[in-house]
Amino acid sequence: MKSYPDSEKILEDLGDKVLEAFSEAMSAARADLAQYRQDSPEFVVDASPRGLANWIHDRLMKRLIDAVEGMDHVSVVESGPTRELFVSGSTLLYRIRAKRHDVVGNVRTYPTQGALEFLEQTFQPTLDGLFEVHLILGYRWEADSYEIGPTVLSLRDGIENIIWLIELDRPGSTGSGATDLRPPSLPDPPRIGLPLDGTEADRGS
Repeated sequence: MKSYPDSEKILEDLGDKVLEAFSEAMSAARADLAQYRQDSPEFVVDASPRGLANWIHDRLMKRLIDAVEGMDHVSVVESGPTRELFVSGSTLLYRIRAKRHDVVGNVRTYPTQGALEFLEQTFQPTLDGLFEVHLILGYRWEADSYEIGPTVLSLRDGIENIIWLIELDRPGSTGSGATDLRPPSLPDPPRIGLPLDGTEADRGS
């Protein structure tokens, strides 16, 4: 049985600057969406749910890249449609993708080999001797209002196995720094939905 790092350990290892960058990027993405709706309401109305999700994803990634610029222990790697953040911790290397979460923590992805491998935790050591952990940063999508909800971070191992899901505090808030979002019993087993058209292969929306 695998031993997974708990959320408190990971938050401490990521550090305040990285966590603040995550929250700042999400706040900026929310502002971008509001501005998009104000400036081009006809484009927003005509957009498909997948198209809007991809638009938000692109803005979020741009904001994330800007927010972590200059941090020596953070790097951005882009390969085709996939963009990832790598954050070096004390003993772990965090490989992070950005995705939208639904109310029970589901994320959507096209099941390419790369996507399936990312969703698994192998804890393989890197050349630097750090063990790689895969995290999903993102937001809870408010489906009724079409709004970007709380900033969330999740650790999972495989398609249906969410290890933990937490909400990150915004900059300037008080408290422990994160709130566990998993209820005592989830309405349904967490699953990863697949896009109907299959055109957004391995896209982090």
